[in-house]
Amino acid sequence: MECEDLSLISKNERESKEITSLPITFYKDAKKYLGKLEEEIEKCNSPISVEYRMLSDELNTSIGRIEEIFFLRRSKIFSMAAQSHLSNIKHKNYNRLLPEEKKMYDALTNLGENLKSVLLDPVLNQEEEQKPELEEDKQECVLVRILKDIPTFAGVDGRSYTVKAEDTLLLPVSNAQGLIKKNVAQLIEN
Repeated sequence: MECEDLSLISKNERESKEITSLPITFYKDAKKYLGKLEEEIEKCNSPISVEYRMLSDELNTSIGRIEEIFFLRRSKIFSMAAQSHLSNIKHKNYNRLLPEEKKMYDALTNLGENLKSVLLDPVLNQEEEQKPELEEDKQECVLVRILKDIPTFAGVDGRSYTVKAEDTLLLPVSNAQGLIKKNVAQLIEN
């Protein structure tokens, strides 16, 4: 890898609306290249020599190009993930992404889907959402006896619980397990 290679990759990425293909070893190769430049700079006898200044300029230019490539690609991945709602399949340029970039794309699309299921789906599917929630609440709650006074807490079901020692109540399983582990509640078997 050379400075010219980075300039060409940067130019291609900047001029293309879509993400471009990179060798899978791009960042590894870039790291090696920067390391070699740093070694050559260290070998220079004088920091005021022409060679030292040329190598330093090449190093700084190369670092700038690598950063530019990264940020251009990151922006394109954000855009690709934002468009993922248009179809249920991966973006057409998904295979051009490096493995780490694929992880980012997947995480972003998952976050987008989670946000949709929390904000949009309940609005659009009000009747469908209410019935399963009631059934889930019944299936996922257990009866516990509170052993110690505890401050008010929010349950995973969205309810606030204010309880005192010796209270008996139905709690979501995950809340009940947490209180049982802390020895502040005891499971009551049916």
